[in-house]
Amino acid sequence: MNNTDISLICLNWALDIKDSKILSDRSYLVISTNDERFILKVKGNIAETERENELLYFLESKGLKVQTPLKSKKDELIVTHNNKNFVLYNFIEGEVHSAVHYLQNHNDSNLLGETIAYMHRDLRDVQYTEQFNQKNLYKMVSEFAIKEVFKVDADSNLKSCLECLDKELKNNIESLPRQLIHRDTHIFNFVLNGDKLSAVIDFEIAEVNARLFDVCYCSTSLLNEIFSNIEQRENWFSFVERLFTSYNKVNRLTAEEKDSIYHVMLSIQLIFMAFFSNDVGLYKRNKEMFVWIYTHRDRIQKTVR
Repeated sequence: MNNTDISLICLNWALDIKDSKILSDRSYLVISTNDERFILKVKGNIAETERENELLYFLESKGLKVQTPLKSKKDELIVTHNNKNFVLYNFIEGEVHSAVHYLQNHNDSNLLGETIAYMHRDLRDVQYTEQFNQKNLYKMVSEFAIKEVFKVDADSNLKSCLECLDKELKNNIESLPRQLIHRDTHIFNFVLNGDKLSAVIDFEIAEVNARLFDVCYCSTSLLNEIFSNIEQRENWFSFVERLFTSYNKVNRLTAEEKDSIYHVMLSIQLIFMAFFSNDVGLYKRNKEMFVWIYTHRDRIQKTVR
């Protein structure tokens, strides 16, 4: 999409655009002639986008800092152009921090855990959760991920490991507390300004699932960023401890959840292995992370007691 298209779309919000920058295949930074900055996003179908918009305004009303959509000249939150749906947001001032930053800055690690905990408390109050995808983490692993992995990987050791692990995963994660979750709590989806939270972003794939997923995925997303550095891997355990401890102070984990952190992390890695089963490099990376987590069970389980 070029500047001309972006300018035409932004006229729906009475914005004159002087420049734009591609952030991703579905996201653009746009700068107005008044030097105001906005984020323009290409969205999916209208019903899903309306549901997300409603969720964002609800969370904002609860006091959580999120990136809410702006209304157009026609008082609409979604604008359709050339059969694509667009939403405009104010630019969030702040920084998306690196994994190394969180390893070195303990207060910001604590802030991540607290933020996810407060977000979960707010998401628990949503009254229309039946409108969101209802997912079962164990079924995602047993009925999709493991089967996909077996199709592409003939590693007999991995196969034996997964066959033994399947029953253990069922016993540990199928009955975990469920609620509406963010589902994409990558460290890059938290914008900080100094020592304060500016916003939690990207709620597009929010779903009902095990709430532990969000905290575990925040952990493994950081691990993925530093996995090639053995020394930083060692520091990851302390990050996990800070993240879960700060979460637990705000939103208490059950004993069952504390015992299942390792299992949920393995489940996340299996899902990524399946998702990237046709990409040799990404599959290998996620498999290596799976094996590494698998071999460090005791250390992971000891991080939260």
